[in-house]
This record gives sequence, structure tokens and C-alpha cells, in this order.
Amino acid sequence: MKKNPRYALKHLSVRVPWHDNAWNGTICTNPKDNSACLILKNCALERNDEKEQSLCGQKIKNLSQTDFPPCLRESGAMMADFDFNKSVNHPYVTKSPETHRLTN
Repeated sequence: MKKNPRYALKHLSVRVPWHDNAWNGTICTNPKDNSACLILKNCALERNDEKEQSLCGQKIKNLSQTDFPPCLRESGAMMADFDFNKSVNHPYVTKSPETHRLTN
């Protein structure tokens, strides 16, 4: 492919954990057997196999945020055919509150 000097080069990289049900907005059908998500640090550290196994196959939109799996932070429901909300705290809030604090 030849570079067109009129356009800057662009690259898009997306990191997505493996999901055994096509990233459709559900908890995996068998979370305990999904070892691929262990490659992503936050998923590995915060994964709760027993809790996720008890919620397997359920839609994220029907769960409370306390039941959301950690893969949601890594686009784990990118193909969901519904919207859902998730509140998160930016990791810099404690390090740089002057620039990353919540404002009203």
C-alpha cells in the first residue's frame, strides 16, 4: 500500500479479553474455563471465578455494578446489542486530584 502524503499515518490498536459468547454483553457461559482473560493484568487480579460462575450467561444490563466482571473495563461487552452504564474512578484521581477529580 502506498502512503498518501495528504493523510497522516494512523494506527488503531484494541485490547479485548476473550469472551466465550461473542462479547454479547453477558457474563461468559463458563467463566472458570476462560483462562485467556488472565493475560490481562486487571482481569487476572480482580477476577472472581465463583461469583462469575454463579452469574454465567446473564446479561450485564440486568446486573448491579457490584456484579460486573472486570473484563468490562477492557471492552468485554463490545458487541452487546444494548446500552448499560458503569461508573468508574479514574486511576489518577488519588495521584492528581487537581486535574482528575470529579466536578459538578
